[in-house]
Amino acid sequence: TLIDISPVFVAKAEQFISEKYPYSEDMVEYWVGNAAEFSTRRRYDVIVAMEILEHVPDPRKLLSNLYGLLRKSSGKIIISAPHEVHDGLGEHIHEFAPGDIMVIIGDATGHHVPVELNLNTMFAIVDKEKYVPYVA
Repeated sequence: TLIDISPVFVAKAEQFISEKYPYSEDMVEYWVGNAAEFSTRRRYDVIVAMEILEHVPDPRKLLSNLYGLLRKSSGKIIISAPHEVHDGLGEHIHEFAPGDIMVIIGDATGHHVPVELNLNTMFAIVDKEKYVPYVA
């Protein structure tokens, strides 16, 4: 399932995926909408949230919703966010440090998750099978 609030980006992603992976036509669902409000009965093994937290008004609400879309006792959210990157287009609502991401993930999911910094990108993985409680 691919979700983006921009119909233009969803259309570009659908075109890219169909050209590169023509056999995947029935394997990917495309949705235009707010990922923080996305709802389905389906539960996921892995959710990828790359470079999205800085664009949404409430990153905690987004991550809380995504966490609820994971399978009950397993599943992972793979998260990335820019660190000290100039937003030339003015699209970023937030700028985060690694500690900010750790707090947001903890508040949203209850997990204490280390945040790794690689060049100008922060990475974290919320893994339901490796639960370490977050203490604010």
